Amino acid sequence: MVSSSLVMLILATGRDNNHSFLSSLLGRKPDIGCLQLNLVSGTIQTEKLFDEPQCFSLIGAVGQELTVETDVQVILVQPSSASRTFSGANKISLLAETYQLRTKPDKENKAHEIKFLLSRATAASPTASNQAPQIVVPEGSYNVKENPPFKSNQKLQKIVDNAVDFIQRRGLSEQRLSISLVDLNDPSYSYAGYQDQSPRFPASVPKLFWMVALYGQYASGLLADGTVPESDVYKMIQKSDNEPASRVVDQLTLTSSGEELSPVDLQVWINKRLWINKFFENAGYQNINITQKNFPIPYLDIKAPFGRDLQMRQINSKSPAPFRNYLTTYNAARLLYEIDTDKAVSKTYSQKMKLHLQRDLYPDAWQDIEYNSIKGFLGEYLPVDTSFASKVGWTSDSRGDAAIIATPDGKSRYILVILSEGKEFANDWDIFPKVSRMIYDQMLTR
Repeated sequence: MVSSSLVMLILATGRDNNHSFLSSLLGRKPDIGCLQLNLVSGTIQTEKLFDEPQCFSLIGAVGQELTVETDVQVILVQPSSASRTFSGANKISLLAETYQLRTKPDKENKAHEIKFLLSRATAASPTASNQAPQIVVPEGSYNVKENPPFKSNQKLQKIVDNAVDFIQRRGLSEQRLSISLVDLNDPSYSYAGYQDQSPRFPASVPKLFWMVALYGQYASGLLADGTVPESDVYKMIQKSDNEPASRVVDQLTLTSSGEELSPVDLQVWINKRLWINKFFENAGYQNINITQKNFPIPYLDIKAPFGRDLQMRQINSKSPAPFRNYLTTYNAARLLYEIDTDKAVSKTYSQKMKLHLQRDLYPDAWQDIEYNSIKGFLGEYLPVDTSFASKVGWTSDSRGDAAIIATPDGKSRYILVILSEGKEFANDWDIFPKVSRMIYDQMLTR
């Protein structure tokens, strides 16, 4: 039986104005202005606090689980500054790091009670054992379990083959290329692909999957709806902003970026990150690794993977932690199909996703933006009044785009996903626009 300590804090919260609460939360380092909780197994600790937001800090041990039960709003701040807001009962799996619990007073002047139940560490410390501790990760999986109803189609396959031939004639390696094409106006969902089950490095395309996983946690109650502001989700998708994307990954997996971890702590951390893969794998997605953040991340002052993020990438390939993110074009096409048909998480969340993905092809909307998702990608050479929703990815040695495309009259609607690897594709700013326009014109006449 696991021993535990029960700590009860009696809070008197009242009419104190809290206009600076959130700003102080975001701007304050974890150990400033907080009462240190020294929780000892079997010890009851009582504190009386009055008329203002309260802050407590505690240091967790590997394998410990903290249960917080309260009728006031509590914000848990992780070492990365990622936060979770909740009330009621909530279980938190701890690492050997410092956490903050901040209370937000209500409008009434009355006493409240918060209960902390801290379990004893279930695993030996790294210095005493090489055994990995029991790992607690978020539950839940993606809601769409069945495979999409895609059916191979010879006419559609000819369009894909023509695109591959064009790329070959241009002198680019078709071996480092994958394509998926789905006809959304065909009731049988005609499908064609080229190397569509080959894992490719997707750059920022996984942000599409992180958005779905975030809304999935909202729908299942693992996170309160709005834990990540919609403005952050929008920036992650529309601007491919790495800062909100980093915070989303932290929220989804209860992890944070930081210094190197001991082997035991690292295994806990990696297994938590692997939750993102399992969320989709439990629904039948294969050949997928979307556990690793995109860099640089300015708010953390991280220009490239370091510390535990780098450790994950350097682990031997025989380990369950892959070296690099990868996706197939089939994966991305399936997810876009599920979003387009309002099946991803729910109809309400699918419609939110489509709004975040929608893009304006008129040059005035994107030409003056240094980093945009149109120039050099699938939308640039399409008619400006085309309906276009997409998520791109680009690095110095990769180029990818996953898009839902519809002609202005709606007579042709399709999904096109292209992932490519190598500097030859990364440095060719015409290849994706030309291939996309070629497919667009052929879809009009098929």
